[in-house]
Amino acid sequence: MTVSYQADVATSKFSTLCKLLFRWRGSVWKVIWKEILLFVTCFCIISVTYRYALKEDQKRTFERFCIFCEQFSESIPISFVLGFYVSLIVGRWGSQYNSLIWTDRFALFVSSYVEGSDDYARLLRRTMLRYVHVSCIMVWSSIGSTVKKRFPTLDHLVEAGLLQQHEKEELAKMADEAKVPYNLHFVPIVWCSCLIKKARKEGKIPEKLGLKVLLQELSALRDKNGTLFGYDWISIPLVYTQVVTLAVYLYLFVTLFARQHLDPAQQIEHKEFDVYFPFFTTIQVLFILGWLKVAEVMLNPLGEDDDDFELNYIIDRNVKVSYLIVDEMHSKHPALSKDDYWDTTDPDLPYTAATEVHKTGGHMGSQFYEEVALSEQEFLPTVNEEDEGEDSTSLKEIQVSAGGRRRKVSARRASKAGSIESGTNTERASVRLLQSITRKFSKASRRSKQNGSKESVSTSRIPTPAISAATTPKDPRKSKTDDKSDTAAQEEIPMPFVQKGVQHIELLPLPGERTAEDQALLAASCKL
Repeated sequence: MTVSYQADVATSKFSTLCKLLFRWRGSVWKVIWKEILLFVTCFCIISVTYRYALKEDQKRTFERFCIFCEQFSESIPISFVLGFYVSLIVGRWGSQYNSLIWTDRFALFVSSYVEGSDDYARLLRRTMLRYVHVSCIMVWSSIGSTVKKRFPTLDHLVEAGLLQQHEKEELAKMADEAKVPYNLHFVPIVWCSCLIKKARKEGKIPEKLGLKVLLQELSALRDKNGTLFGYDWISIPLVYTQVVTLAVYLYLFVTLFARQHLDPAQQIEHKEFDVYFPFFTTIQVLFILGWLKVAEVMLNPLGEDDDDFELNYIIDRNVKVSYLIVDEMHSKHPALSKDDYWDTTDPDLPYTAATEVHKTGGHMGSQFYEEVALSEQEFLPTVNEEDEGEDSTSLKEIQVSAGGRRRKVSARRASKAGSIESGTNTERASVRLLQSITRKFSKASRRSKQNGSKESVSTSRIPTPAISAATTPKDPRKSKTDDKSDTAAQEEIPMPFVQKGVQHIELLPLPGERTAEDQALLAASCKL
């Protein structure tokens, strides 16, 4: 029952789509002509009543009611509701089509892996496919009206030759003994899996891979049946369908009054022209009703509409093609012979006179034939990685004086304490450096008070390759070192001041030498 028009739109012409408008089977005219006729009839009756049956004061009241209906109709989101509903149903429609079973793939695997030309091997292959067909028909007859009318009972399957009498009795026995009336479409699938395992034990399937592939493909067929059965069970929520239907028909009822052509003498806004037939209103109603009917037709594609799926045709094709693959074509192929292009690897296939104009070259890529100017084809010089590495690691040594003795701290150790990097890494490294040195600075301060001595710190410039080459001069506020200081302070590292956005590290003096400006800078660094 599917309406196909692919051949009519194979080539785009001036009137390609216009020709489709004059088709009747499967057309929009066939599904909405009754609603359109009813709408136009009611519209004309109301219009005639307004013009010739109402008095003047009644006409004024009717006109005010029509204006109110026109304002109300604009508040109904008919396009949004219909558009979302139709898109949802189209998605379900496509998924249901993808869940239809085509047994060609399973038949190919059965023919390839179940070996043997004797009657028993042939019986195994044909019975496996027959069980798959029975399961498919049991599902489709439960959810599709056309298949149900063709195979209403199991007796019809027996009469059609797809089910044996003892197999029908086994299914009937399972249905009678079951405490809950389940659909038994899975039983033939189980029988088929048992036959596959039996063929493996008897050596008809010599490879383990064949057993695995056949069971996987059988499970895939069962999944498709389950998906299709689930779509029939779990529909789009009824409340959503009711809301959409109510919105459409309520909108059409309001339109009967909102689109009435009123008396031009009253000078009502947008009612200056008086026409008898609602031409543009009819076009609008046609679009809205057509949209709703699209959803109605695609809501269940397993029925008897013009565009519903041809389930009975698929059943006939599956049975004939699958038996042909596993029986007549099993281990058979034409005799091997050399093809006409045996001596060449570049065959030149001929064209007919009708297709000569379509002979074109292959696609090489959209930029394949683009040319780049010779002046822009030269590579630019790259950065010397060795020089870059030297810049990042050649930090000058930091000289720390504590207790009158000097200790050299290598640039690598200073880098571990926290190097200034770019962006967020800079901030994190600065914070870590500040926290580490703050603890050491506190210990040095306490020891300085205990020993009664003062410590001075001098630093050299520390480049920051990750940010820039900007540096700061040495701290001018250096003090003389005390040679008699405690040797325990030799391991201490002075506390630097790190400010967000500043591209250098500056070491503050020890507590005894701080000024008010130093205290402010230290407080700001702690907040950072």
